[in-house]
Amino acid sequence: ILQKELSQYAEELGEHPYCVVLSQCDRPEVLEQFEEVKAVLAGEVEVIAISSVTGLGLDALRRAVVKSLMESGKWGD
Repeated sequence: ILQKELSQYAEELGEHPYCVVLSQCDRPEVLEQFEEVKAVLAGEVEVIAISSVTGLGLDALRRAVVKSLMESGKWGD
């Protein structure tokens, strides 16, 4: 839905790579929602759970950003 809305605003925005990041996953009720979100979006988009309090998922988020930038040719050799 968000990608469609971005495309309506500016077509090129809908063409950018993206992932879904669920924050505050140090909280059990949020972590439960992560599994639901991941199941709904399975195969469509990468879903990453993070917590700035515990550091959960921050390495995975960094890797996803680096991978996206390198694949787009905007970072790296």
